Amino acid sequence: MRKTLLLAGMAAALAAAACGGEQLDIGNFAVDGQWAGTVRLPVTATEDPADSARYDFTLDLDQSERDISGDGEVSTAAESLDIDVRGRWEYPDVDLLFTAPEFASVAFDAAFATRDTLKGTITGSGFAAAPLVLIRQSAVAP
Repeated sequence: MRKTLLLAGMAAALAAAACGGEQLDIGNFAVDGQWAGTVRLPVTATEDPADSARYDFTLDLDQSERDISGDGEVSTAAESLDIDVRGRWEYPDVDLLFTAPEFASVAFDAAFATRDTLKGTITGSGFAAAPLVLIRQSAVAP
């Protein structure tokens, strides 16, 4: 009798998991952590990378269910700008908004390419659908 109840319970648990759950485990595709990526914008008509402006993005993101918050920095060779980050996670999509005083907001429309890679485009404040790939940075042990 006990064996029959155990088997019935396991079957019910498997059926429930197969029917109502999400395709992928949220924890495997969460955006918590540190991310970094670079955007290059051409400053001349040539394709030469030396003729481009480089913008390095570093973000520290927190996720609470589907809501994303955090902060970060956008750096060029000449200066750095602190940014606030807000967004929404709807697997596989991640939509972020970067804001900073005295600058127009920048939208990052991305999707998970891998568990540790977000690929998308940024638009606003001088960026016109510029490609950006953010890579999750490995935690460094103290």
